Amino acid sequence: MKASPLLLSLSKGERFRAIGKVKKFGKNIIVTEGELFSRTGDSQKLVATMVATIMSVYDRKDIKD
Repeated sequence: MKASPLLLSLSKGERFRAIGKVKKFGKNIIVTEGELFSRTGDSQKLVATMVATIMSVYDRKDIKD
């Protein structure tokens, strides 16, 4: 339904790590959030965040799996 990414800084690193969480799981609406980290050696830096709302669709003949 809607995704709102927010870039916090430029990213440069050896690796990237993404973490996603479901904040609320309702009957039809799911609210999620995510964070993206840039990693170099033992240090990491938060470079982006995102919040998204997703709508569950059940038993719709016009939508296939």
